[in-house]
Amino acid sequence: MDFINLTPYTYQIGNRIIVPSGTVCYVDLSDQPEMVVDEITISRRLHGAIIDLPDRKEHTMYIVSHTVRRMTRDRGDILSPGKILKFEDGIYHLESLRRI
Repeated sequence: MDFINLTPYTYQIGNRIIVPSGTVCYVDLSDQPEMVVDEITISRRLHGAIIDLPDRKEHTMYIVSHTVRRMTRDRGDILSPGKILKFEDGIYHLESLRRI
């Protein structure tokens, strides 16, 4: 199985190190002001299009952010980082990867 890391971070799960692919998949986000309370603007976060997510490819899983994963529940090839055990020397050591 190929794991393509579409985040800017390096992950280690067990003995396997997964480095960034060079492409970062993300959700186009924007804020929409809804009201002002005591001179403080309250806004709503709007989720737009998913940017730079490749089509499915046989024997390939894609590692993306939690936000992208939650927006692609219909795809079984999308993963995001699981529990972080530690961060050391620029590498996130993970317990697992998450799906759905």
